[in-house]
Amino acid sequence: MSATGTAARIVTFPLEGRVDASTASALRAALHQTVLDGHGPLALDLGAVSQLDAVGLGVLMGAYESAHRRGRALTVVNPPRRIAAILRLAGLARVLRAPAA
Repeated sequence: MSATGTAARIVTFPLEGRVDASTASALRAALHQTVLDGHGPLALDLGAVSQLDAVGLGVLMGAYESAHRRGRALTVVNPPRRIAAILRLAGLARVLRAPAA
């Protein structure tokens, strides 16, 4: 897991596979370091995420709150339909500005 920058200076952090209790610790640490190391907007690319549970939602919200405290915008992009539905049902689609699938 690593972040990449674009010409627009948006840092994109691609996620893949499971975003759940089994990956939470490593993902939380990687996202925390990405938030600390950069400046400007951060986009979490969920295009390759296959599963998202309550613990994973907590990791995403923790990253959002950490970024917000540092004056950085954090959004999610490219969520598969199933993941977008989970974000909507959890009430996080609006907070994380997830596009409708």
